[in-house]
Amino acid sequence: MRRTTETWWILVLRGIAALGMGLLTLLLPGHSLGALVVVFGVYLVVESLIALAGAARCARLGQRWRANAAHGLISLAGGIVTLAWPGLSVLILLYLVAAWAIVGGVKDIVVAVRFRHRIAGEWLLAFAGVIAVALGVLVMALPSAGALALVLWVGAYAMVLGVSLLISGFAIRAYQRRPRREASIDGFGQARA
Repeated sequence: MRRTTETWWILVLRGIAALGMGLLTLLLPGHSLGALVVVFGVYLVVESLIALAGAARCARLGQRWRANAAHGLISLAGGIVTLAWPGLSVLILLYLVAAWAIVGGVKDIVVAVRFRHRIAGEWLLAFAGVIAVALGVLVMALPSAGALALVLWVGAYAMVLGVSLLISGFAIRAYQRRPRREASIDGFGQARA
């Protein structure tokens, strides 16, 4: 199990990136949607690099890596498209944001479920995942919502996501640093060497 917790820093870096994006978005809401497109594109590229680095590390350690790799590749594709064609219509950007939020949210929920018995506060990661999925569904259901509303939604979501990811990452780190028992417990509660 120790190997699974060695990538706690991925959540922390994602949290820092999300907080940065959220702060910029909320502090400068009156600027054009074009600024959001660029900020969002840069965020997707940064997040993709973090997720792909985590996937590579997991693969080297013999851990599950496909979910991180898929998330990283989707984020990278979204970031490249967003930065290469910033003049994309708002509707396409809305659906891109929605798909990204749903995929990332589902991944975070799955990770939280896997760690539910191992760390305290895993519900925060699940909560961030639920918020991401809800944001994605809401954006898909109401694509005609105003650009300023989208900016505020994305900014608020990024702040909540960032805090949740930071807390979850440090909770996994704390789990990793707990002292390990030398003897393992068999199925009947008896210690064996």
